[in-house]
Amino acid sequence: MADEPNFIDLFALTKITPQSVVEKFGASINSSFFDASNILGGLKIKGLIDFTTIFGGQNSVTITDLGHKFMDEAASKVNLPLDHLDLAILVQLSGGKRSLNDLTTTLNILPRDLSLHLYKLMQQSYLSAEFRNGILNLMLSEKGFMQAKAGLPSPVPQSASQQPSAPSQATPPYMQPQPAPQAQPAPQNISAPINAQAQQQAQQHMANTQQQGNLDEMAQQLQQRSKSNRKEIGLAIAVIIILAVLLLYVFKLI
Repeated sequence: MADEPNFIDLFALTKITPQSVVEKFGASINSSFFDASNILGGLKIKGLIDFTTIFGGQNSVTITDLGHKFMDEAASKVNLPLDHLDLAILVQLSGGKRSLNDLTTTLNILPRDLSLHLYKLMQQSYLSAEFRNGILNLMLSEKGFMQAKAGLPSPVPQSASQQPSAPSQATPPYMQPQPAPQAQPAPQNISAPINAQAQQQAQQHMANTQQQGNLDEMAQQLQQRSKSNRKEIGLAIAVIIILAVLLLYVFKLI
């Protein structure tokens, strides 16, 4: 909105003093008389200032009630903590934005709201502003640049230590804490030796079982060997008998 006050108007209002006159206001904002007249003319159209002719033909500059209201509104927000819009402004400035028009176009926010946040950031030393030849330049401070990179600060939780403590009162003797009874020795764990003994018996049983299995296996091997020996002996006897029969048959033939 063309008639809505912006940060240029707010910053120019801060430069106006009771001694300000139109003819010398350019020196207050590092601008020429022509540029200063344009800025003052914008303030006049928006109803933020008024001109009064004084002795000598000069025109004094006075802030109207509407201008004071605008400045008071900006001052009321100075001590507020940083919010997301403040951080967005710092990020845009750290990215190279310098002019108010660039910020307004990029953020797409009402000029009045943007001016209030810029004033808060300036008062909290996150940025600085200056007029140069009728143009307002915005620059980040080191604090503002570091904050733009760090993001919003974490909220500080209210600790219990901040709460007011109740006044201490003398405790009557009958309400004083009695000494705690001495702790009885913990009962010994009887099940531990029993479990160890049972585990030892189980291991011994497993060892005996394994030995018994080995003995059975050896007995089976001996039985197999004895059977094979018997077979061999039987075969030898059969061979001897056959040979004896053949010899007898041969003797008979002779």
